[in-house]
Amino acid sequence: FPNMVGLTWFQAGKEIRKWMPNAVVYPRTDYNEYLRNLNQCDIHFSTFPFGGTNSNVDSMRLAVPMVTLEGLEPHSQSDAGMMRTAGLPEWLITYHPSEYERVALRLIDQDSERCAVAEQLRSTDIEAVFLDRGNQTYADDMLEAVSWIYAQHENILASGRRYWSVDERRAFGSERTSDLATARR
Repeated sequence: FPNMVGLTWFQAGKEIRKWMPNAVVYPRTDYNEYLRNLNQCDIHFSTFPFGGTNSNVDSMRLAVPMVTLEGLEPHSQSDAGMMRTAGLPEWLITYHPSEYERVALRLIDQDSERCAVAEQLRSTDIEAVFLDRGNQTYADDMLEAVSWIYAQHENILASGRRYWSVDERRAFGSERTSDLATARR
Protein backbone atom coordinates (compact mmCIF):
# COMPACT_ATOMS: atom_id res chain seq x y z
CA PHE A 1 0.00 0.00 0.00
CA PRO A 2 2.49 2.70 -1.07
CA ASN A 3 -0.30 5.31 -1.53
CA MET A 4 0.85 6.04 -5.09
CA VAL A 5 -0.68 6.04 -8.56
CA GLY A 6 0.63 6.10 -12.10
CA LEU A 7 4.33 5.80 -12.79
CA THR A 8 5.36 6.22 -9.15
CA TRP A 9 3.08 3.30 -8.16
CA PHE A 10 4.43 1.23 -11.06
CA GLN A 11 8.05 1.93 -10.02
CA ALA A 12 7.31 1.25 -6.34
CA GLY A 13 5.78 -2.10 -7.32
CA LYS A 14 8.79 -2.93 -9.43
CA GLU A 15 11.17 -2.18 -6.52
CA ILE A 16 9.08 -4.14 -4.02
CA ARG A 17 8.93 -7.15 -6.34
CA LYS A 18 12.74 -7.24 -6.46
CA TRP A 19 12.54 -8.36 -2.83
CA MET A 20 9.19 -10.15 -2.93
CA PRO A 21 8.48 -11.36 -6.47
CA ASN A 22 4.87 -12.37 -5.77
CA ALA A 23 3.90 -9.20 -3.90
CA VAL A 24 0.61 -7.52 -4.71
CA VAL A 25 1.17 -3.76 -4.68
CA TYR A 26 -2.05 -1.77 -4.59
CA PRO A 27 -2.35 1.71 -6.05
CA ARG A 28 -3.98 4.48 -4.01
CA THR A 29 -7.74 3.94 -3.80
CA ASP A 30 -10.68 5.30 -1.88
CA TYR A 31 -10.90 4.30 1.79
CA ASN A 32 -13.51 1.56 1.37
CA GLU A 33 -11.53 -0.15 -1.38
CA TYR A 34 -8.37 0.19 0.71
CA LEU A 35 -10.15 -1.57 3.62
CA ARG A 36 -11.34 -4.35 1.30
CA ASN A 37 -7.77 -4.86 0.08
CA LEU A 38 -6.33 -4.66 3.61
CA ASN A 39 -8.87 -7.21 4.80
CA GLN A 40 -7.30 -9.72 2.39
CA CYS A 41 -3.98 -9.50 4.27
CA ASP A 42 -2.84 -12.01 6.87
CA ILE A 43 -0.12 -9.89 8.48
CA HIS A 44 0.66 -6.17 8.74
CA PHE A 45 4.42 -5.60 8.43
CA SER A 46 5.04 -2.17 9.90
CA THR A 47 7.12 0.25 7.96
CA PHE A 48 10.23 1.68 9.56
CA PRO A 49 11.74 3.96 10.58
CA PHE A 50 8.42 5.80 10.31
CA GLY A 51 5.24 4.25 11.64
CA GLY A 52 1.74 4.25 10.23
CA THR A 53 -0.76 5.45 12.82
CA ASN A 54 -3.89 5.35 10.65
CA SER A 55 -2.99 2.09 8.94
CA ASN A 56 -2.24 0.58 12.36
CA VAL A 57 -5.76 1.36 13.55
CA ASP A 58 -7.20 0.05 10.28
CA SER A 59 -5.25 -3.22 10.57
CA MET A 60 -6.16 -3.70 14.21
CA ARG A 61 -9.84 -3.02 13.52
CA LEU A 62 -9.71 -5.71 10.84
CA ALA A 63 -7.83 -8.08 13.21
CA VAL A 64 -4.71 -8.21 11.04
CA PRO A 65 -1.73 -9.14 13.26
CA MET A 66 1.18 -6.72 13.19
CA VAL A 67 4.98 -6.91 13.46
CA THR A 68 7.02 -3.77 14.07
CA LEU A 69 10.65 -2.72 14.36
CA GLU A 70 11.05 -0.23 17.17
CA GLY A 71 13.90 2.24 17.00
CA LEU A 72 15.40 4.86 19.28
CA GLU A 73 13.75 7.91 17.71
CA PRO A 74 10.15 8.94 18.46
CA HIS A 75 9.08 8.45 14.83
CA SER A 76 10.11 4.80 15.04
CA GLN A 77 8.26 4.12 18.28
CA SER A 78 4.65 4.99 17.44
CA ASP A 79 3.70 1.57 16.06
CA ALA A 80 5.10 -0.24 19.10
CA GLY A 81 3.31 2.18 21.41
CA MET A 82 0.02 1.59 19.64
CA MET A 83 0.52 -2.18 19.75
CA ARG A 84 1.20 -2.01 23.49
CA THR A 85 -1.85 0.19 24.00
CA ALA A 86 -3.98 -2.40 22.19
CA GLY A 87 -2.50 -5.13 24.41
CA LEU A 88 -0.74 -7.05 21.64
CA PRO A 89 1.98 -9.52 22.69
CA GLU A 90 5.36 -7.91 23.29
CA TRP A 91 7.13 -10.48 21.07
CA LEU A 92 5.57 -8.78 18.01
CA ILE A 93 7.71 -5.71 18.74
CA THR A 94 11.27 -6.18 17.52
CA TYR A 95 14.48 -4.15 17.85
CA HIS A 96 16.69 -5.38 15.00
CA PRO A 97 15.97 -6.18 11.34
CA SER A 98 16.98 -9.83 11.81
CA GLU A 99 14.56 -10.13 14.76
CA TYR A 100 11.85 -8.47 12.66
CA GLU A 101 12.43 -11.08 9.96
CA ARG A 102 12.39 -13.93 12.50
CA VAL A 103 9.07 -12.77 14.00
CA ALA A 104 7.59 -12.20 10.53
CA LEU A 105 8.51 -15.76 9.55
CA ARG A 106 7.11 -17.04 12.84
CA LEU A 107 3.73 -15.47 12.02
CA ILE A 108 3.89 -16.76 8.45
CA ASP A 109 4.80 -20.30 9.50
CA GLN A 110 2.75 -20.62 12.70
CA ASP A 111 -0.90 -20.33 11.72
CA SER A 112 -2.02 -20.98 15.30
CA GLU A 113 0.01 -18.04 16.67
CA ARG A 114 -1.10 -15.70 13.90
CA CYS A 115 -4.73 -16.72 14.44
CA ALA A 116 -4.38 -16.26 18.21
CA VAL A 117 -3.16 -12.70 17.70
CA ALA A 118 -6.00 -12.06 15.24
CA GLU A 119 -8.49 -13.44 17.76
CA GLN A 120 -7.06 -11.22 20.46
CA LEU A 121 -7.56 -8.22 18.15
CA ARG A 122 -11.13 -9.33 17.38
CA SER A 123 -11.90 -9.46 21.10
CA THR A 124 -10.42 -5.99 21.70
CA ASP A 125 -12.61 -2.96 21.16
CA ILE A 126 -10.05 -1.09 19.05
CA GLU A 127 -12.38 1.83 18.50
CA ALA A 128 -12.73 2.29 22.25
CA VAL A 129 -8.96 1.99 22.70
CA PHE A 130 -8.01 4.57 20.06
CA LEU A 131 -11.05 6.49 18.90
CA ASP A 132 -13.45 6.85 21.85
CA ARG A 133 -13.16 10.33 23.29
CA GLY A 134 -15.68 9.57 26.04
CA ASN A 135 -12.89 8.42 28.34
CA GLN A 136 -10.99 11.57 29.21
CA THR A 137 -8.97 9.98 32.03
CA TYR A 138 -5.72 11.06 30.41
CA ALA A 139 -6.92 14.16 28.54
CA ASP A 140 -4.10 16.33 29.93
CA ASP A 141 -1.48 13.60 29.82
CA MET A 142 0.48 15.04 26.88
CA LEU A 143 1.10 18.30 28.71
CA GLU A 144 1.88 16.40 31.92
CA ALA A 145 4.23 14.03 30.07
CA VAL A 146 6.21 16.82 28.38
CA SER A 147 6.46 18.75 31.66
CA TRP A 148 7.56 15.60 33.47
CA ILE A 149 10.18 14.79 30.82
CA TYR A 150 11.56 18.32 31.11
CA ALA A 151 11.68 18.17 34.91
CA GLN A 152 13.05 14.61 35.09
CA HIS A 153 15.38 14.65 32.07
CA GLU A 154 18.59 13.71 33.90
CA ASN A 155 16.83 11.08 36.05
CA ILE A 156 15.20 9.56 32.97
CA LEU A 157 18.56 9.23 31.22
CA ALA A 158 20.13 7.74 34.35
CA SER A 159 17.32 5.18 34.73
CA GLY A 160 17.89 3.59 31.31
CA ARG A 161 14.14 3.08 30.94
CA ARG A 162 12.34 3.92 27.72
CA TYR A 163 8.66 3.60 28.67
CA TRP A 164 6.41 4.43 31.56
CA SER A 165 2.68 4.15 32.00
CA VAL A 166 1.04 7.23 33.47
CA ASP A 167 0.97 5.58 36.91
CA GLU A 168 4.60 4.42 36.61
CA ARG A 169 5.62 7.92 35.56
CA ARG A 170 3.90 9.42 38.59
CA ALA A 171 5.56 6.88 40.90
CA PHE A 172 8.96 7.40 39.25
CA GLY A 173 8.64 11.16 39.61
CA SER A 174 7.60 10.94 43.28
CA GLU A 175 10.36 8.42 44.10
CA ARG A 176 12.98 10.63 42.49
CA THR A 177 11.52 13.76 44.08
CA SER A 178 11.67 12.17 47.56
CA ASP A 179 15.21 10.86 46.82
CA LEU A 180 16.29 14.37 45.84
CA ALA A 181 14.60 15.90 48.89
CA THR A 182 16.38 13.38 51.15
CA ALA A 183 19.71 14.06 49.44
CA ARG A 184 19.32 17.83 49.96
CA ARG A 185 18.84 17.47 53.75
